[in-house]
Amino acid sequence: MTVQDKLRQGSERAFSTVFHEHYALLAAVAYGYVHDTEASEQIAEDALFALWERREDLLPLDSLRGWLMRTVRNRSIDYLRANPQGRLTDFETEQTRCFIADEDLFERLASGELLDLIHSRIEALPTECRRVFRMSRYEGLSYNEIAERTGLSVNTVKYHIKNALATLRRELAPYLPEAILIFLMINDK
Repeated sequence: MTVQDKLRQGSERAFSTVFHEHYALLAAVAYGYVHDTEASEQIAEDALFALWERREDLLPLDSLRGWLMRTVRNRSIDYLRANPQGRLTDFETEQTRCFIADEDLFERLASGELLDLIHSRIEALPTECRRVFRMSRYEGLSYNEIAERTGLSVNTVKYHIKNALATLRRELAPYLPEAILIFLMINDK
């Protein structure tokens, strides 16, 4: 059963997963429009809660992230129109049209080449380190849960995760701002 299926059935855990996977990116996209941290966070939250409220009618979607990004874009533009100091200039309106037209391109880039690079660096980690790191980041397991599953001590689990993060930080340094955003977007547990 997919996350969208679980979400449609009202799974709060599935919603939590979707929220954590998309919130950082959505807030960053909203900030690109409104240049206000609080407003961008509120817009991202509103978009996610709109998904929750409309889940039965809306899901399944071809691209959940695409729908969320369109919703954030539209809510950001609404915010700018309603906010007296947030007027859209002709230039900004034209930029917005460009962003709208290239939305799928952005999604492909964000989840494409850089994501492939991140995954290739994770695959290059030593076997045990990679296994522990995946359990932590992809499965959302705690150090204790990983230790129980693997038979390793909690300190060894911490050591592997610390080494994995240090290696990724070092190897992805040229891409760090984008990598952090994308990695948090898809793996923040």
